[in-house]
Amino acid sequence: MHDDSAAFTAFYFEAGNAILENGWSFDMPAFLYAFWLDTFPADIFSTQYVVEGVDYEVKGRLEEIEYRNILSCFIQANNIKQKIRRYLVAATKKKYS
Repeated sequence: MHDDSAAFTAFYFEAGNAILENGWSFDMPAFLYAFWLDTFPADIFSTQYVVEGVDYEVKGRLEEIEYRNILSCFIQANNIKQKIRRYLVAATKKKYS
């Protein structure tokens, strides 16, 4: 979902559409927003989100096509930093493993 006039980009997950390799899906529509993309050191993540299952829950691994579609969507976004765009472009060139 991309709107040039509003400088708004979001990636849409349809409810019930499996997005993970284990078949998991969102129960209701869900969105990733380009303006939330940012970088921070991994050690900050591990100190702020300490307890898996409480602070966060790993549901599984994205299907490769879903991963690539997310990258493609955000590479085209007008409202992300160039540094992040470079990371996304570099990620498209790597083998999904």
